[in-house]
Amino acid sequence: MTVACVLLGGIGRYYVRMLQQEAVAESMANLGGRVYYEHEFALTRELLLQDPPGPSWLRDLFGENLFATLHSAEVSARTGEEDRAVEALHLLEQLPDLQTLDLVEVPLGRSEVEVLVALPKLRQLTISDCPISDENWQRLMASRSLEIVSLSYKDLHPAKIASLRSLPSLRELEIWTHRNDPASVEAIFRELQTLQQLKSLALRTIPIDNKQMVAIAQLKELRSLDIKWELQSRFDDEGFAALESLRHLTHIKLPLARIGGASMEVVSRMPSVETLEIPGSFIEDDDMVHLAGHPSLKRLDICQTRITDEGLQHLKSAPQLCELGLLPDWGVAVTMDGLKDAGFIEYDSRVIMQSKWFERTPPAARTSK
Repeated sequence: MTVACVLLGGIGRYYVRMLQQEAVAESMANLGGRVYYEHEFALTRELLLQDPPGPSWLRDLFGENLFATLHSAEVSARTGEEDRAVEALHLLEQLPDLQTLDLVEVPLGRSEVEVLVALPKLRQLTISDCPISDENWQRLMASRSLEIVSLSYKDLHPAKIASLRSLPSLRELEIWTHRNDPASVEAIFRELQTLQQLKSLALRTIPIDNKQMVAIAQLKELRSLDIKWELQSRFDDEGFAALESLRHLTHIKLPLARIGGASMEVVSRMPSVETLEIPGSFIEDDDMVHLAGHPSLKRLDICQTRITDEGLQHLKSAPQLCELGLLPDWGVAVTMDGLKDAGFIEYDSRVIMQSKWFERTPPAARTSK
């Protein structure tokens, strides 16, 4: 009897929480917002085809989301209905387990910021052109849980970046801005250099030259660098060479970078690199020899480059390489026979610079069997 009472009491608590979550989800939808359960979306925004957690027979009895947790939310005021967006944001007070939040053009006054700071598990926050005063921005920096921040402002003031130093748990930062005058760009990178705790940095629509690459290289704890293609950027092999000092760097994504063989030689001296995505770069067949013996490289995107079957021959001996991205059906010199000879087979098509991905069992794994 005691066990039955404890079980029913536990289910009762879950049931009450489920009803509250579903009421919030419905109210959010009515106000133009959206919420996602933890089993539906990963932090990467990739759709997860998973069943809700918990025994299916209990979910059949009490509801599909009995054990599910509302984990992510989106609130947007793009329609011009700021009041509805603000009302939706205040509903988040009822979701203490919320971990990820996207805000688009939502006015952030003092009470709205207090809601955000009070969310105990909020670890990822995206702010896109949300009006906020300097005073309220400083209040937002009082969050103790934020680890991942994405800032998207047409006119991003460097002071906002400087204040991120107040976030003790900040590890990942993404910046979108259309400020491209030299003085603003220099100020942004000057403040970025102070965020020594960063492990991941993604930069969008910001023109970058060799000087800015040197500034990025001051972030000694950096594990991941992602610079979205920006035709105004002018960094080249000289700028890439600055990254050699980042001994922990494992993921490098530089689409349309103006780099070639000299940069591949630098990569050969960076033993921690596992992912190298450089579609549209200036690399050629002979440059692949620098990657052949790389001890850690697992994923390489070389689509829209000058690599041919001859270049793939150098990759046959790459000890860990198991994923290759390129476009063999765009009239380039890489052929399916060349891919098969190097041990790669097609396993997936993805929209990453329109590249296709191929996989293989790397030589090191084959040897260890």
